[in-house]
Amino acid sequence: MTMKKILIPAFLLIAANAMCQDKDWNLTRQVIIRNADSLIYANILLDRTPLKAENEKTYFWYLPDYINFNRGGYSGQLLHGEYCLYDRNFNLIEKGMIEKGLKTGTWKRWNPDGTLQKAAVWKNGLISGTTVYDADGHVADQYRYRKGELMAEKSRPEKTNKKIKGIEGQPGLQAAPADSSLVSVPVIKSR
Repeated sequence: MTMKKILIPAFLLIAANAMCQDKDWNLTRQVIIRNADSLIYANILLDRTPLKAENEKTYFWYLPDYINFNRGGYSGQLLHGEYCLYDRNFNLIEKGMIEKGLKTGTWKRWNPDGTLQKAAVWKNGLISGTTVYDADGHVADQYRYRKGELMAEKSRPEKTNKKIKGIEGQPGLQAAPADSSLVSVPVIKSR
């Protein structure tokens, strides 16, 4: 009798914990957006509780058949979960995760031939680093960010003939160009 009193609550606790592990399954819905030259698979957050947007962050959101982004705000339903962009031949172009409208984790972008073009790391909607690859798949450039702001660029040694001076005591790093296209990620609109 005593063993049942111990086992039943333990079993219920384990079962409840297991259910909580996968709690997002009923909070999102997958959407598919077809364009003439691409296809997007994304997940949207079903909870419409307003989220206070932070001015320095870019939010990705959905309206029927339309994905858009705004810095410091949003309209419609926030993206939440995996985001995949394919070309018309179903070749993967870009893939990453979005949490409550903000990019998070590693985002990858591929060339049409399937080779990795670049990988960017995002933390709570702010980019923290980008690695760009050459046609052979070798690291061509690396960019570092602090609070989403571009701080430094590191080129692979064989790419340049001049010695790279360090920034703030960091050997091998040089100032990155202010106008860097690496921070922009195209979002396809279907209208």
